[in-house]
Amino acid sequence: MAEGFEENETKEMIASVLTEEMFYMMKNEEHFDAERYAEKLSLLPGYLKGYDDGDAAPVPEPVRGGPSVGRNEPCPCGSGKKYKKCCGK
Repeated sequence: MAEGFEENETKEMIASVLTEEMFYMMKNEEHFDAERYAEKLSLLPGYLKGYDDGDAAPVPEPVRGGPSVGRNEPCPCGSGKKYKKCCGK
């Protein structure tokens, strides 16, 4: 039985902690504290909230609109005008 995380998962966890530490430093206008960073890394993976062995929530798909209207086509609002002269302004 293999123990541990995949290489990419490990990199993501370390990057998350480093990003959080950098945000904390900028927000509080402090210098990098290697001891605090090392302490956070030692608490991995339990340190990261919501991280559960790769069973991440699915990424939602972007909302895609319907087919686009050409400039010279009739406006979809029903005015009878060309799109460029009506809603396309």
